[in-house]
Amino acid sequence: MENPRQDILDLLVELVGIPSVSCTPAEAQAGRFIHSRLGELPYFRDNPGNLQLLPVPGDPFGREVVMAFVEADPTVKGTVILTGHYDVVGTDDFGSLEELAFSPLEYTSALKERGLDGDAGKDLKSGDYLFGRGVMDMKCGLAVEMALLSEAARDQSSLGVNLLFLAVPDEEVGSAGMRAALPALSKIKEDRGLDYLGAILTEPGNAGAPDAEGEVVFLGAVGKVMPFFYCAGIGSHVGQYFEGLSASLLASHISLLVEGNPLMADRAGNETAPPPACLSIRDIRNGYSVTIPDRAAVFFNYMTLAKTPAEIMKEMKQVAEDACKRTV
Repeated sequence: MENPRQDILDLLVELVGIPSVSCTPAEAQAGRFIHSRLGELPYFRDNPGNLQLLPVPGDPFGREVVMAFVEADPTVKGTVILTGHYDVVGTDDFGSLEELAFSPLEYTSALKERGLDGDAGKDLKSGDYLFGRGVMDMKCGLAVEMALLSEAARDQSSLGVNLLFLAVPDEEVGSAGMRAALPALSKIKEDRGLDYLGAILTEPGNAGAPDAEGEVVFLGAVGKVMPFFYCAGIGSHVGQYFEGLSASLLASHISLLVEGNPLMADRAGNETAPPPACLSIRDIRNGYSVTIPDRAAVFFNYMTLAKTPAEIMKEMKQVAEDACKRTV
């Protein structure tokens, strides 16, 4: 594994070729592939204890966290974490080209034959972009990190800091990988006396600077909370509407109070996070019924810069109270 652009591209194509959709058996294959490729490096053959596969406890898919440590020479405490996730979302939105979703070279060629509109079309025509599931989110970043780790392992005297590589599963769903990695991060820190200086996430995006030109590096971190509401109503026949209480109506009022509410957009300094967004709202029933829904659920994506979970919980309890008043 080297650092030339072509080698990184070849590694990216291999990574994308693994259909590591979250919560599927193939997701675990991606972690083992990354571990295997890093295991080919002479540094890890000489220091096998510095490369680990850490099982996600009780995971039904057998997923694992890949942790690789390259120690600086001379020895230092300062450590920089390189991290990313190897799972991807599904491919239903690829339509008739779904079978090419994990073959980025072929998929890009197929798109060129069909053409795309707007900025995506310009990017496609330029020949500088590769299309496919997981290319941007975020196997390109993992390929770059693996190449950097390979370079660092060849000359540890050039580092000045230790590098700790962490590739996790399940970023797209429940963060099982990162949650499983936390005890290992704490243990290696304590065992080796490390000082974590910071973490670098090589996931590309421009959500914080949509008009920026050229390369952009974002400093800091954004938190994420997912408030969930379970709405319990009272079922009744639609012909006797006021004998019941619609859980769907309650869920709708909750959504109206939270969704896109600028007053809930968290702030820190000159930065403002996007407002909460509803990710799912639905009644809970197995099929058609002529009764008013007695159960419903709604949950949101809530991005944080300064708010604590306790503060958000207080907000959401007030939302629940206000929504109940509006419903009845």
